[in-house]
Amino acid sequence: MNMFLKESMIWVVTYKFGAVKAGPVIRFMRYASYFNKAGLKICFITIEDDKPIGDENPLYDVQGINANSPADFNNKVLSKLNSTKLKPKAIIFLSLDFYSFFHLMYSRKHRVPLIYVSTMKFDMKYKAYGVKRNIIMQHILKYFYFLTFNQLDYIVCSSSQLATDYLNIGVNKNKLKVIFNGVDGDKFYPALNDRKSFLRKKYGLPLDRPLFLFVGLFIERKGVDYLLNLWEKYKQTNLKSKAFLWMVGDEMLDIPENSQHFKSNWPRMRKEFEDRQDIKFNVFETKIDEVYQCADYFIFPSKLEGMPNVLLEAMSSGLPVLLNKFDGFSTDYGEDEMHYKLLSYNIDDEINKLHQFEFNREFTEFLAKNALIKMQSDFSLNKSISDYLSLF
Repeated sequence: MNMFLKESMIWVVTYKFGAVKAGPVIRFMRYASYFNKAGLKICFITIEDDKPIGDENPLYDVQGINANSPADFNNKVLSKLNSTKLKPKAIIFLSLDFYSFFHLMYSRKHRVPLIYVSTMKFDMKYKAYGVKRNIIMQHILKYFYFLTFNQLDYIVCSSSQLATDYLNIGVNKNKLKVIFNGVDGDKFYPALNDRKSFLRKKYGLPLDRPLFLFVGLFIERKGVDYLLNLWEKYKQTNLKSKAFLWMVGDEMLDIPENSQHFKSNWPRMRKEFEDRQDIKFNVFETKIDEVYQCADYFIFPSKLEGMPNVLLEAMSSGLPVLLNKFDGFSTDYGEDEMHYKLLSYNIDDEINKLHQFEFNREFTEFLAKNALIKMQSDFSLNKSISDYLSLF
């Protein structure tokens, strides 16, 4: 039977699987078994030519819709709601724009909860891309976003910091719900030494070198070019360092947020570093939990985020974390010098911090221990699922 016609289900709507696969989509894939236990089935709805291959799972289904743009796609999803006899329990949008305003308004008659999961800092400057110099258009854009968001039942923000962005454009505070991303402690946990050695052999990594790990898309926003520059400076000024950098992610050069400078320079920079003996690049691994268990430290110099899954997974895996105070950063993750070490995008400062991580084991063990406790107490998967179920 078509998943659109099944009862007791949640529609999870995402325009593209690929671009957000490492973030919100994969999160709801992991949530699927927990929703199942509550008698709810997840149905992912995505654009037809972006349906994932090899990701089929009995806990959820994937339906494709033919569409030419995100706006066209979301509107067709809501039109489907109008023609479906058996309604879903809720519709969760992982991407949404103001073009969906009129269809959202029309869909209110069905009384199906409409929920937008905000996975990134909401920045009008970013949303106003292309009209930055037109003040009138910026205000019009802001007004339509305000109308769009107020047609929703809830906006779920993964941190209290993200919620302030919506308050600032006038969204009703009763629509805002803060639900932390849940991390599965049964999957992401610290590895024993023999396990770490086994996995390093599996992935072709050095067995006896301190290993720094980066996980994320190779795009400008993630700070990957800055990370390579920092790594080179660190090795030049610390000749005794035996540290190794493992960068795991997918390349996405053509997305609009990358500058022309990054698009032209990153391929050359990456090729130069691929020839070094102290760095390795890999695409995203299916068994991402094994990737964390190979590492000694996690480094994440991103410039703009919501609540990154990779950060929570690394902390839950017992890794001490070097973390940039990105735009959208929240103290919900913990405290600097207690649960992580903050970067500052100053090369000289960062060199000292890398040195401290590599050579001060007492400090890094202190960070890792506190971070793990924080994950177990505040970011459990069960709590996150329970908070979502309360919305339905």
